[in-house]
Amino acid sequence: TDMDYDVIIILGGDGTIHSIVNILAENDLFDKPICHLPCGTGNGLSKSLHFTQYNNNYRDDPKLKFNINVAIDNMLEYNIHQLNVFKVSSSNTDLVDVEDLNKYGFLSMTWGLFSNIDIKTEWLRRLGPIRNTLGAVWEIIKKESYYGEFSYKKNDGTWITIGDNFHYFTASNVSHICEDVFINKDIKMNDGLFHIGFLRGKTSRWNILKLLLSFESGTCDKYIETIKTTHFRLKIKSGIVVLDGEKINDAYREFDVQILDKQISVF
Repeated sequence: TDMDYDVIIILGGDGTIHSIVNILAENDLFDKPICHLPCGTGNGLSKSLHFTQYNNNYRDDPKLKFNINVAIDNMLEYNIHQLNVFKVSSSNTDLVDVEDLNKYGFLSMTWGLFSNIDIKTEWLRRLGPIRNTLGAVWEIIKKESYYGEFSYKKNDGTWITIGDNFHYFTASNVSHICEDVFINKDIKMNDGLFHIGFLRGKTSRWNILKLLLSFESGTCDKYIETIKTTHFRLKIKSGIVVLDGEKINDAYREFDVQILDKQISVF
């Protein structure tokens, strides 16, 4: 904190950014902007910044195709955007040797389908992006669901609780939670809201396939329920929970997640 610097340039993936954001949040150091040069597997923040700057024009102009060179050009332009930061808290009462969870996030929190594809294919990382395709096929075949209670705060301050078997749950803070997963074009990283989508109850493998394919075009809203909120809680019995691409310890089963008033500058 005694060092004099103008910006923080991060070479890595979203997991590296997650670590830096937590250090900044814990020390209340949100006054310096962060620049991300994408060198990771997911690169969700960098892709979301790219989309924010060029919208869908990059699909038509090969010069704007998302890659490290374009990211460097964007860095030199110093086009700064504000990014929501949120806090994830959990008190563990079952295991005395596990401390309470207090983490900060900037990208997303997932449970179910995406978490399974992400974490359960780690052993296939050397295969590159095809690992996610293989993981998706396996998840379609298994068609797993997990019981949980999801509560969210409405604009009027009241809370709504939904208890059901969930196949898919994603609370997104950005348009792309990784380079090839386009959640929705209308998500703004500075709007102070979680954009939450979930698939629950009875569904077919065909519907799960259509949902997965929809992330190519950002049209998943056709196949899921969606809400927007500043504050939600999630209580689960099983399943993998992932924060910004990082797996949360299985000991935690109840989460309180809230957008912070402060934002961080990114480019």
